[in-house]
Amino acid sequence: MRAAAVVTAVLGLIAACGARTPLELGESMGDDDGGPPPIVDGASPDSDRPPNQPTRAGYLAAIGTPSGAFATARFYAEAVDPACAYLGAVGTCSVVMCFSSDAPTSDDAGLINVRVDSNGLETLIDYQGVSPTGTYSTSTFAAAANVGAGTSLDFTSGGAIDVPMFMVDITLPAFGTLTSPVVQVSTTIDTSVDLPLAWEPIAFGDAVFALSPEASTGAGPTLVCFFDGASGAGVVPHGLLAEIKQASPGGEAAASFLAMARASTVAGDWTVSAVAVTETTQQSGTLTLE
Repeated sequence: MRAAAVVTAVLGLIAACGARTPLELGESMGDDDGGPPPIVDGASPDSDRPPNQPTRAGYLAAIGTPSGAFATARFYAEAVDPACAYLGAVGTCSVVMCFSSDAPTSDDAGLINVRVDSNGLETLIDYQGVSPTGTYSTSTFAAAANVGAGTSLDFTSGGAIDVPMFMVDITLPAFGTLTSPVVQVSTTIDTSVDLPLAWEPIAFGDAVFALSPEASTGAGPTLVCFFDGASGAGVVPHGLLAEIKQASPGGEAAASFLAMARASTVAGDWTVSAVAVTETTQQSGTLTLE
């Protein structure tokens, strides 16, 4: 998976898929099946929201790759589905519809500074256009040698017309190495049984496994699973694998495995969530579903 594609996937570049606002990272929303809470006749969706509960959501992402590091941001009046923004609860898997273009619109939080604490390297993520139809660029902010495991990053904004000032600190986890299954087209996955995953334990952060139809263009389903990175193992339910197989012509599906850390802060009525991801080109490829 190319770095730009990882950025797109991690931020779930969509316009409020599911319109859900995470109360805090990892907290489940709505009823037991993951759907949004029911709306009582005559009531607005926010009528039973606790006082001072943030109602808007911003997403920041830093991606460390063998070729360097990249960062971008999006701010929406309503939150995307937590799984689309790679903020799902650890230990959960779900199939979501989160495909969009590379540059969706975003509210304006002003210039966002991204700084590598270890050496002072920094860049600005620039808002382009006029709110609410503008968007944020994707910026290269460091060479590969400067973004290893344990690298601490600061996202800082002085605020702008839509979003007040904020600061989020986050640390890049180690590169994740999936050991089973081997991600290649010759690897066949039986979707009638659960799929066990194994990876080299990640010292801190989560492990994320994603699977989507290889030939998907436009809107398409994505299976996203979140696991405790230190455990070194997880299981993907066969029912969700079957959903991806049904949407995959020829049974070929694109798979990726990521190591990820997350952090958040509250700024006014915004919850600003950051994810820091490391990936390697060897951890993405095609699997054959049967």
